[in-house]
Formats: sequence, C-alpha cells, structure tokens
Amino acid sequence: MKLNISVLLLISILFGCNTAKTSTQTKEHLKIYVCLSPETAKTRMTNYEISIPDTWCSYLGMHYMLTHSPKALLDLRNNEHTNSLYVISYDAPSHQSENIEEALKKQLISGVPSLYEPVYTSDIHNVYGKYYIIKSKSVYDGSIIVNLDILFNYNKQDYIINYNVLEKDYETYVNDVLKIVASFRVKEKS
Repeated sequence: MKLNISVLLLISILFGCNTAKTSTQTKEHLKIYVCLSPETAKTRMTNYEISIPDTWCSYLGMHYMLTHSPKALLDLRNNEHTNSLYVISYDAPSHQSENIEEALKKQLISGVPSLYEPVYTSDIHNVYGKYYIIKSKSVYDGSIIVNLDILFNYNKQDYIINYNVLEKDYETYVNDVLKIVASFRVKEKS
C-alpha cells in the first residue's frame, strides 16, 4: 500500500512539474521593476491608451501592473509608493456606473483611507467630457504622500488614473501628470 501511494505521488510530481514547465514556456518573460520599451508598454495598455513623456519610464510593478514613473527617480520598487501612475479599469460591477456622478460617489465611498479629508474638483476632457480629480493625502514611511485619483466614466465603465507622489515632489511632476490625463483614450472594443 505504501508503495502504491509513493508511486502515485512520484507520478503526480513528474506530471505536475512537466505541466508547469510547459505553461511557463508559453508565457511572456518580462521582469518587474525594469523599464520597458515604449512599444512593449503600449501593448500592455489593453483597454486604454496614454502618452508617457520621454522623461518617464513604464514598467511592470506590483502584481505585474503597468506602472509609470519619472526616470529621474531610479528606485522603481520604491516609486510605487512615492511617485507612480497607473490606470485601473476592471470589468466588474464595482467599476461600472451609470454616469460620472455615480462613479464619483462610489469612489468617495470606496477610496483609500486617508488621514486627510479628500477634496475633489472637476475638469473637462476634450474627448470624454467631465471628469473628477480626487486629491487626498496619506503617510508612507514618515513622508506625506499626495494621492490623485482621476476618474472618468465612458459607456458606463469607470476608469481611474491613480497617481501617488511625495508632497515635496508634487509641483515638480503635476504638469506631466496633467498631460498624461489629457492624452487618455479608451480603446474601443471591436
């Protein structure tokens, strides 16, 4: 009986490892926290497009999320907390709203906890019309972080451009972020 269990276990391990090897051979091998070429970054933007300034770097960050940071800040792993931008658009009820006003209410309720009361303003995008900029602050590793959630709603789908930056660096990079926001486009489904 012990021999049968041992043989079954050995067969399971052999087939399991072989299957894992086959599946990883077909996966794209991109490293995290390494700058991507602009072409590779564009292919990772599956349902949206943004233009990233030449002075910024696109990379795969935590959970392989496409993330963007200024090249002047070389510690990409730390940038996720202190200076990074990424786009969120999940095909889930939590990211679907009838309009931008409903999307704002949802975002304010489900937003990241903040030590400071979030404030929001609206602006007009040249393609998608009204959008909201929700600004809040938090503390990371003893430093104040400014968090911007730029909220769009298009065809009942919510899109959030999230930008985190050290408060001391906010003025240095906010114009780049506003240009990125202006370049935002939804990729239409065919």
